[in-house]
Amino acid sequence: MSFGDLKTDAGLKALNGFLSTKSYIEGYKASQADVTTFNALAGAPDSKKYAHASRWYKHIASFSDERRARMCGSCGTCPAGAKAAAKPAAAKPAAAAKAAPKPADDDDDFDPFAESTPEEEAAAKALAEKKKAEAAAKKKAPVVGKSLVLLDIKPWEAEQDLEALAVKVKSIAMEGLDWKQ
Repeated sequence: MSFGDLKTDAGLKALNGFLSTKSYIEGYKASQADVTTFNALAGAPDSKKYAHASRWYKHIASFSDERRARMCGSCGTCPAGAKAAAKPAAAKPAAAAKAAPKPADDDDDFDPFAESTPEEEAAAKALAEKKKAEAAAKKKAPVVGKSLVLLDIKPWEAEQDLEALAVKVKSIAMEGLDWKQ
């Protein structure tokens, strides 16, 4: 795709219009065309003026230089450092595979049905006692459930004495009942 000079408003406007209905320049995943267009931009487009181009730019920028170089292939517009960075990275896993020693097969002498040794039994017993002690330390006195009850008492008549009514209500006494003033 050709959008003109992507360092000008006209080029950015064309790119923004194109990306208003697409996620990538070509296809359904990032490709060489995306990297070429990305490299042609001077920087991130203004997100207020070019929302779609800014979204696309941030997405392509989220890929590492190495990853963009692998997407690019041989487009010719990538910086030389990006292409060079991709080649050693591909060689690193092979070198790591050669350097990694084969693990020793220690599972041959394991017998799941064998009886445990006295040391293992002592360690298991000590662990069980430790857990029991921790559980006993964590155990606390049970918390007594409390409730707050708000009584809204309204007089039947306008002339009713509310002070006398309050005295009668507060004269109620029950276990756990505490009249807060």
